[in-house]
Amino acid sequence: SNVLIAGPSGSGKSTLATSIMERLMERSYQTAVIDPEGDYQSLPGAIVLGDQERAPGVDEILDVLDVPDRHVVMNLLGVPLKDRPAFFGTVLPRLQELRARLGRPHRLVVDEAHHLFPPGWDPAPLTTPQPLRGVLLITVHPEHVAPALLQQIGVIFGVGGSGEEVLRSFCAATRRPAPSWSPAPLSSGEALYWSSRDSAPPLVFRFEPPRAERQRHVRKYAEGELGPDRSFYFR
Repeated sequence: SNVLIAGPSGSGKSTLATSIMERLMERSYQTAVIDPEGDYQSLPGAIVLGDQERAPGVDEILDVLDVPDRHVVMNLLGVPLKDRPAFFGTVLPRLQELRARLGRPHRLVVDEAHHLFPPGWDPAPLTTPQPLRGVLLITVHPEHVAPALLQQIGVIFGVGGSGEEVLRSFCAATRRPAPSWSPAPLSSGEALYWSSRDSAPPLVFRFEPPRAERQRHVRKYAEGELGPDRSFYFR
């Protein structure tokens, strides 16, 4: 499924995303991360390309991903904000070609998705045979992500507050009815889970924090509380 992680700034989106990525990588799922703000420099086991001085090169990205047990973080701090959608528009078709040929990277993680998939984004230029799947999007504003992509989202994780605003924004943007349930404030280390493919109500779960300390580009965000032995459980 394509996955959306959404919530206000500082609510724990990157913490949850990093926890998920660590477990994917431990299980040999190759992961490629689009990192506009330098938030994933310390992702264990990943090769970071690009920095504040230079953009990552498309060929070097593909060279890293050519080896099955290597993962890549594409740091876009060296790409001006206005040029990032165009840069991503160049990289994405090449990643899709790689997936069509090799079946990987298995998971494409896109932070600040509202910048890289703006409302006017059109998937039509992607002429590769594989659909855009295995994507994990992270954003503050689901309503500012291209509706064509939101329609392909199967799982939503809401963080911050009760998660209600995330689901309502997503449902309004995709023109579907919002789920019915009794929202309650989320504690630190908790998130809301909802599948957009069925009628079941959302569930609250607690997640284990990432094993590695992350360095924040602007400010330190609150870390989740330590969870039980299992990675996820529902209440």
